[in-house]
Amino acid sequence: MPDRAEQLKQQATDLYKQKGYLPAAQLFGEAAELYREAGNETASAEMHNNRSVALLQSGDAAQALQAAAGTDQVFALAGEVRLQAMALSNQAAALEELGRQAEALALYQQASALLQSTGETEMRSIILKRISSLKMRSGKALESLAAMDSALTIEKPASPKEKLIKRLLKIVNHNIR
Repeated sequence: MPDRAEQLKQQATDLYKQKGYLPAAQLFGEAAELYREAGNETASAEMHNNRSVALLQSGDAAQALQAAAGTDQVFALAGEVRLQAMALSNQAAALEELGRQAEALALYQQASALLQSTGETEMRSIILKRISSLKMRSGKALESLAAMDSALTIEKPASPKEKLIKRLLKIVNHNIR
């Protein structure tokens, strides 16, 4: 059964790369079920998260949220902090698409804190940028700037555009004090 699950996972990954999001989501779901039947809850949760990402890419945020729901807890029990943070950010992305900004922000913040504890900078930078965007849309410009500054500070190397933003943030921060 694990061999079949691995085959489905690979097929789904290939379909996803070819932008076949719905068929990929279906195969990720089948792989998740096979892993669960084999007693591998962590691999099952990982497939549910992959399914969530594929569903979100296909435009079905509600199903994406449902697919990822509870997977963060599976990863927490397994001690997989990075995967737990990814699961939270997948749920947050779905909530964001559903217009549930406050809930999305709370999950992104949890994910960021978890990633900070692991020293993971690349994914944390992406999440901090999402936090910045949500805060800006909710009218919290200074908090948005602080989140973006944090994202750009930990990100290496910064693109020329990001370097410019970082310089502008320093100017704004200096003028606020």
